[in-house]
Amino acid sequence: MTPARRRRLARLIFALLIVMGAGVAGRFFFLGQSVPALLLGRKPGSAKPGAVLVREAPAPEGAAHPRPAMPLPPPLKVKFNLLGGWKYDEGKTPIPEKVRALDGKRVEIIGFMMPLNEPQNLTRFIVVQSLWSCCFGQTPAVNHVVAVTMAPGKVVSFYPEPVRVTGIFSVGETREEGYLVSVYRLLGDQVVVR
Repeated sequence: MTPARRRRLARLIFALLIVMGAGVAGRFFFLGQSVPALLLGRKPGSAKPGAVLVREAPAPEGAAHPRPAMPLPPPLKVKFNLLGGWKYDEGKTPIPEKVRALDGKRVEIIGFMMPLNEPQNLTRFIVVQSLWSCCFGQTPAVNHVVAVTMAPGKVVSFYPEPVRVTGIFSVGETREEGYLVSVYRLLGDQVVVR
């Protein structure tokens, strides 16, 4: 391929990316549709505030019916400013005492869901404070992300707008295959549209 053809091809690809970016930006800014909603085709506001997104996972055939759940204690409201308000340096920076005090407590945090694999019947996802900084800026630091695993027998539907996630909070470095994967984890029992 000649250098002139390469330049024309590069200009064409660049022009297509600009047109696609303008379309996404227009839907994002003028229609208020978030990027996950654009990708999954879900309209913002398709659920009313307070709508519960968690449901029981389908039980295998012949399984006994689960016992009724015990009432849960009210959650502590936690903000990302507390969780991410310190500079994390892997293995070197101690986690602040205010954050460590939340370990084992039932907490509530508001943020955006990001599915890890499947878009429906989620059992695992992460919660971030802002999709804008996560998807369009730099990658969030590990202390700006909460890894959520739903309680056994519960699944949740993806929702592209802010949600309130409640569950038992765990603090501390977790590694998989030698790599740091989380500092904050939540065993989720409830996910509600904000």
